Amino acid sequence: DVETECCGLCFAVETDGGNISPGCGCDKDAVEAISNELQKRKVTRGNIAQVQMQENLMIEVIKMNVQLDQLAKKESVAYPPSQETMEQVFGPGAKVPQKWQAPIMAMGVPGDQTMLQVQLPADAVAGQTLQVQGPGGAIIQLQVPAGALPGQVLQV
Repeated sequence: DVETECCGLCFAVETDGGNISPGCGCDKDAVEAISNELQKRKVTRGNIAQVQMQENLMIEVIKMNVQLDQLAKKESVAYPPSQETMEQVFGPGAKVPQKWQAPIMAMGVPGDQTMLQVQLPADAVAGQTLQVQGPGGAIIQLQVPAGALPGQVLQV
């Protein structure tokens, strides 16, 4: 907020760290420009934080899906179950669920081409070429390295 202070002619931007008053504080346009810029940065950082939280949540869901697949395989549980099993458990007309396949997405900042994180899908094998959608929407080709495991997060 732009506040009028002292003699009534000076202006300042009120922040958590105190008041910002460029020059002697009498340049209202400069103070309003600073106030607008700070507000824009606050909104941008908030939006970026929300996107990062959503990306982290998506990664956790993908990890849980990979763990579920591994557990089902270890315990010899068929997934998706047969139509017969579905009807026995849930009644006539129950439909077999489709196996969930998460999109392969690269996590990073749009325009930042230095480092991306890519989580391998559950069926990834060494040497396989994957197409990954980058944060800016560009499609990137990635070869699964030897020793990489399904669900593993790679830095590329």
